[in-house]
Amino acid sequence: VHVAPAQAALARPGGTVVAEPLQVGKGQFATVDRLSTLRPAISARPAPPVEPERTPVRPPLELVTLPRPTPLDNTLNSSTGRFVTFALTLMLFGLSAMGFVSWQEPQRRLSNEAGLVLAAAILCASVMYTVVPVLAGAVGMAPSANGVDWKPYLVCYRIAFVTAAPSFALLAVGYGVQRGFGEAEGPAGEVRIAQLQRASLKYFEAVDGFVALNLTKGVYKTLRPMSHGTPEAFRRSRFRDAMLRINPELANSVPKPTEPPGMLRLFRIAPVLSTWAACATEYAVVPSCLVENPIVGWALAKTSSLCTELNMVACRPPQPTLDPVYRCSSASPMTGSAVKGPVFGLCGRTVKAPPKTVVDEF
Repeated sequence: VHVAPAQAALARPGGTVVAEPLQVGKGQFATVDRLSTLRPAISARPAPPVEPERTPVRPPLELVTLPRPTPLDNTLNSSTGRFVTFALTLMLFGLSAMGFVSWQEPQRRLSNEAGLVLAAAILCASVMYTVVPVLAGAVGMAPSANGVDWKPYLVCYRIAFVTAAPSFALLAVGYGVQRGFGEAEGPAGEVRIAQLQRASLKYFEAVDGFVALNLTKGVYKTLRPMSHGTPEAFRRSRFRDAMLRINPELANSVPKPTEPPGMLRLFRIAPVLSTWAACATEYAVVPSCLVENPIVGWALAKTSSLCTELNMVACRPPQPTLDPVYRCSSASPMTGSAVKGPVFGLCGRTVKAPPKTVVDEF
């Protein structure tokens, strides 16, 4: 073995260390004591701080220790658990869709079930978007530490949650509104006003019928009971005469009515006669006219708004308009405010009567 000449350090008296050449011949070995070699000089200035580069790396899967699954976990993470999850999702979607479509039906409104059906539909949709995804993770249909097994049907399952929300909205404004419109009361132009079924919420086009708008009366509903009336009939209640100004002529001296404070709702009520009569179109109708032309029904329009339903007066509720339509299925339908002569063929919908307190004030 050939070793090149090296520098050897020999100790001298006095503690000094001097480097001297070390001659090593061919085929010879030299042993140098490390403690006797030259030591590098140590600087008095400390080394500058250095932040080591840290790169977060996921630990290998073989080093990750997962908790031992329980029997319930094994049951859920199986074909049975996934089938139950799919069936539950489909059931919740179907119930929500049926609720959003059927809550506006006239039968629901007559039985006061519309609010309950709508609340149940919203609850089913909420469970589908909150509880079912958690269950899907437990049955192995969501990403986990062991990776993801994205099969085609799982992709379609996830996309269904994205398309379900607009489906609910379209069903409600489509089929929901169509079913909420109700059914017809007999063929158009063949049924009479006296033959209509009371409070059925069915729409109709009668062969007769005339709304005497000149005899319209109004009733206010206020937030709190108030004292009102004449000295002969002084009373305190939440309902009072609206004193509507029906005559629009300039010679009319009746002042425009002022809304009472805390007004929640306005009811407009007008009598419905079987046929048009000239005496029934006057602003002052004699009793004999109503005897010859008896009243067969009442036309009703009332304030409808979210604030009114919640008994709130913070927002201004819309004013109801009582403007009947005649011969609505013909090519030239007419409105009651535009007709000045004989008219027939009233169109409308039979609704429930207003509350008894409104009828008493009326």
